[in-house]
Amino acid sequence: MNIIRGTKNITGPIPYPVVAIGNFDGVHVGHQILFRKAAEL
Repeated sequence: MNIIRGTKNITGPIPYPVVAIGNFDGVHVGHQILFRKAAEL
């Protein structure tokens, strides 16, 4: 999994992109599930 902050930091094509947009104020159980599912895709 790569974390890209801002579109200016994308240097080329990203194979099979999954995007999570939001302000994550800590990684609680709900966020952990979201990140795990995104990484599985």
